Amino acid sequence: MVQVETTSDAELTLGRRIELLRRRRGLSRRTLASLIGYSAEWLRQVEKGERPADRLSTLLRMADVLRVGDVPSFLGLGPAVPKQRVSPEIGISDLRMRLFVPGSADPVDDGAVQRWRGQLEAAWSTWQNSPRRYSRTKADLMRLLAEVRNLNTGAIVGGVEVFAHTHRLAAAFLRQVGDPSLALLAIERGASAGVRSRDPLTAAACAGGFAATLLRLGFAVEARRVCEEVESRLEPEGEDVTPEVVSVRGAVQLTAAEAAAIDNDHHAAERLLTQARVAAEGLGEDRNDLASSFGPTDVAIHAVRIELFLGRTRRALRLAEQLDVDGRASIERQARHHLTLARAHSRERDPVAATFALLQAEDACAEEVRFNVDAKSVIQDVLRQDNARVRRELWGLAERAALV
Repeated sequence: MVQVETTSDAELTLGRRIELLRRRRGLSRRTLASLIGYSAEWLRQVEKGERPADRLSTLLRMADVLRVGDVPSFLGLGPAVPKQRVSPEIGISDLRMRLFVPGSADPVDDGAVQRWRGQLEAAWSTWQNSPRRYSRTKADLMRLLAEVRNLNTGAIVGGVEVFAHTHRLAAAFLRQVGDPSLALLAIERGASAGVRSRDPLTAAACAGGFAATLLRLGFAVEARRVCEEVESRLEPEGEDVTPEVVSVRGAVQLTAAEAAAIDNDHHAAERLLTQARVAAEGLGEDRNDLASSFGPTDVAIHAVRIELFLGRTRRALRLAEQLDVDGRASIERQARHHLTLARAHSRERDPVAATFALLQAEDACAEEVRFNVDAKSVIQDVLRQDNARVRRELWGLAERAALV
C-alpha cells in the first residue's frame, strides 16, 4: 500500500547535515574522517545517528573542513540562515492565537460583512494565483480571522458564510505549511458554520476541506466517507442542475478519488475519477466556484496524482507527458502538479528530472519550496540520491527551503 506523505521534517539531524555537506564538497567519508582525526567508521555512525558527535572542538573542525558559513545553525544552536530568502519566515504561532481568540461583543453591520466578503474573495485569489501566495495569504488571514470572528452566530445575513469560507482558507493554508492539526481546528469551525449557513454549496465546499484535512492527517477512510455524504447531498436531479453544483461536487469527487487511492482501493479510485471526468467534460470548461477548482484540467492533474498514490509511478509519468498545466491552471495547481512529478521522478530514482520538476514548481510560485511541506519532503528525498549533474541546483533549492 502506498502512503501519502503527510508531513516532512523541516530540520535535518546533525548527522544527516554532515553527510549532505560532505557530499556537496565531494569528499569521501574516509577523507573527511582523516581530516578531522577520526576513523571512517566513527563518521559513518555519526552520519547515521548511531552515535553522537558531542565534542565541540571536533564539530568546529568539521565545520571548517566543510566550509560551513552558518556555524550556529550547523551545530543546532540557532535558526538556519539561507543564502537566499524569498520572503519572511512563515510562523504560525500568531495565526494559532488568532484561531484561539474568542469573538467579542462588538457590533457588526451589513456594510462590514460586504467589505469582508470582498477581502475574502481577494484572499482566495491570492492563495490560488499569487507567486507570493504563502506570505500574502498569511497576512490576509491574520486580518480576516480577527474581523470575522463575530459572524458565527448567523445574526447578520451572509455573515456565517464569510466565517465559514475564511476558516476553510485558513485550513487550506495550514495543510500546505505542515500543521494539519491546526488545520483541523480551523476546518471544523468552517464546516460547522457551513451547515448553519443553510447554503448547500457552502456546506459542501467546507466539507470537502474537512475531507482534505483528514486525508492530510492520514485518515483516508474517514475522508472518503465525508466526501460520499457530500456527493449524495448534491446528487444532480433533472436537467436544471447548475454548473456551480457540478463544479463543487466534482471537486469533492476528486478528493474522494485521492482518498480511495491512498487507501489502495484501485477500483473505487478509478470509478470516482471517471465520474469526475464525465462531469468535467459536461461542463466543458475549467471553473472555480467557491474557490473549488474543477474542470478538465483539474481532473487531468488529479489523474496523475492518483496513479502515483496507487504506486503506478510510470503510468503517472506517462499521463503527465500529455499534460501542459502552465497557463491552463492556477499557480497553486501548477505548483502542486510539478511537485507531484518531482515525487514521481524521485521514486523512479531520477534526481535530474526530479530537480527539474522542483525548479518548475518554484518557477510557478517563488515561495513554494520555501514554505510547502511537500516540497521540503521531496527535496530531502532527492538529496539522498546525490547526483553531480544537478548538485548545484538541488543544493540551491535546499538552501531556499531552509533545509541546510
